[in-house]
This record gives sequence, structure tokens and C-alpha cells, in this order.
Amino acid sequence: MRAIRIIFLILILVAVIYWLWTGDTQFLPYVMLTVSTSMLFTPFPS
Repeated sequence: MRAIRIIFLILILVAVIYWLWTGDTQFLPYVMLTVSTSMLFTPFPS
């Protein structure tokens, strides 16, 4: 599970850097989908 979270984090960082570099919002829906999926699998701190 930790490896999946690291892969998600890398994908998010690459997409955000691409978005900031080019100003293109082509991959923005995929970033939001990845963030929402990772939030579903992240346990709440107790």
C-alpha cells in the first residue's frame, strides 16, 4: 500500500509540474482523480 501511495505522489508531482511549466490543464482531471482516490485510502488519524 505504501508503494502505491508513493507512485500516486510521483504522478501528482509530475502532473502539477507539467501544469505549472506549460499552463496546460490537460492532465488536471487525472490529478484530481488521483488525489481523491488516495484520500479514500488514507486512514484518518485517531
